[in-house]
Amino acid sequence: MAVTWIILLPVDAAGSKGTQTGITRFTFGNVGQSEQPRYAAHLILTWLLTFWVFYLVKREYSTYIVLRQDFLMSKEHTRLAQSKTVLVTGVPKEFLNQSSMSRFCSVLPGGSKRIWFARCVLCLLCAPTSTERAADVPVFVCAQ
Repeated sequence: MAVTWIILLPVDAAGSKGTQTGITRFTFGNVGQSEQPRYAAHLILTWLLTFWVFYLVKREYSTYIVLRQDFLMSKEHTRLAQSKTVLVTGVPKEFLNQSSMSRFCSVLPGGSKRIWFARCVLCLLCAPTSTERAADVPVFVCAQ
């Protein structure tokens, strides 16, 4: 950031034929009509700073990927159930049985140990709680 000030303050203030005084002398608007090629300095620095930010984001993202892979492969994480569980949505109807899904998962390294199907998620929302059963409140049944 300091580099931009070192370059842009003299470009905007020194001999720019602007009419501003005081601190506003160092602004983009102080460049006179006959000195408009000076705007190229602003444009070039904008490009340089944009590419610098892209480089920094790429570098940090690469570091993040390495740290994430190290965490996902650590002994502490591989013991957790969440590291071995996959939720698959939008399964076609022809795969909604145990044998078809086992065949589909057989191409994965290690295959699959267990497969569960959640056929009607709305039914879980409609399930009565123990207080509703005790109060004899009518329960709506979800249609499949």
